Amino acid sequence: MKLIESEKAHSVSFSKRKNTLFQQASRQACN
Repeated sequence: MKLIESEKAHSVSFSKRKNTLFQQASRQACN
């Protein structure tokens, strides 16, 4: 049970980080 929860949290934080990187990349592309 604990393992699945940590797995979910990991994927959530990963997708958040991916979104941030994507936003930064598109911002630099606009500049």
